[in-house]
Amino acid sequence: MYVMKKPRCGDQDVDGDGMRVRRYATFSKWSKTNLTYYLSYGDDMTKADQDRIIARAFKYWSDAEPTLKFNRTYNYNKTDIRVRLGYFLFTTIL
Repeated sequence: MYVMKKPRCGDQDVDGDGMRVRRYATFSKWSKTNLTYYLSYGDDMTKADQDRIIARAFKYWSDAEPTLKFNRTYNYNKTDIRVRLGYFLFTTIL
């Protein structure tokens, strides 16, 4: 139980009443299966390493769920997922 109360990221885990806030929905399903991602680089690794690591992470995801396909895009405004390294930000646009 102690571990469940630990913060998981920079976002607040509790609301003003001290209740834990759920930031996901287990009942929803994405209607889109061909997803694009945009990568903003961090400063602590080479760009090649960051490219490889993120591509591998999405490959693990698509290996676990073969209907999902991930393709990188260089258009920030026309993407499904934005990944910004170094700032602990992962945003889905869907």
